[in-house]
Amino acid sequence: MGFTVKFILLYNFHKNFYSSENMRYTQLRAFDCVAREGSFSRAAQVLRLTQPAVTVQVRGLEEVYGLRLFERRGNRIDLTGAGAELFALTRQMFAAEAQVQDYLTASHKLDSGELRLSADGPHVALPLIAAFRARFPGIRLEVSLGSSVAVWQNLLDQRADAVVVSNPPKDQRSDVVPLGAQSIVAIAPRGHPLAGAGTVSLKRLRGAGVIRREPTSNLQRQVSRACKAAGVALNPVLELGSQEAVREAAALGLGLGFATERETDHNPRLAVIPVKELRNCNAEAAACLRTQRQRRTVAAFLEVAREVAGG
Repeated sequence: MGFTVKFILLYNFHKNFYSSENMRYTQLRAFDCVAREGSFSRAAQVLRLTQPAVTVQVRGLEEVYGLRLFERRGNRIDLTGAGAELFALTRQMFAAEAQVQDYLTASHKLDSGELRLSADGPHVALPLIAAFRARFPGIRLEVSLGSSVAVWQNLLDQRADAVVVSNPPKDQRSDVVPLGAQSIVAIAPRGHPLAGAGTVSLKRLRGAGVIRREPTSNLQRQVSRACKAAGVALNPVLELGSQEAVREAAALGLGLGFATERETDHNPRLAVIPVKELRNCNAEAAACLRTQRQRRTVAAFLEVAREVAGG
């Protein structure tokens, strides 16, 4: 469907839909933001409203249409079945609205606007963000960090406009810009017996106490996959939920940890041990949904990613 046709359909939809006395645009916007942020308080910050105002708007939508959109469990909220279906529709609607806005302002420079990013770690994402900010200082960036699984789900759910992620899944719904590959290395305290051994195989690590990441961690999945292929069972002695904690635990001698090359940060307390089976196993990439690639802010971010990768 051509853009002009999509624009006309969207215009007619808005004109007819929002003229109804029972439907208010602000209610849908509030619902969509709460569903996207997973929190009434965070949605209020994004919308620059008070939390009670956002709650009233969502509650009004539920009451008018007799729908239960959220399950409220203390400080946690989850979408109901009806809420998930409506969220899928509002994501399409507001994504189309953003495309219209981009189209109408195409003759202007990218000196304003916003871009929501999600990344599975700062070491690859921040240099890319710095390059983007240097070129487009007027674009407001909102960046969230999480596991690679959560980051990719943020993209699919359109909670993020673009992502920086390791080993993205093959998904026909996405456009991917490769950023290069990193090796995963073992880390240990200075003076560890393997510190001066050069590149080692996973078999050399058999029996050593190992610090694990959580199963959803991309790094842990890469290490586990390599161990399975090599027929090596490591000895986990500790599981931690962040790379910062893994590095500190390794420096204190609590076990061997694993990290990407960029995460070692030339830490004088750590010995870096290259592992043969983990060489260049971490493929970094920037990505967006194909339905969003025509948005000017998203297209500009991916263009910067291509330049950074090629530079």
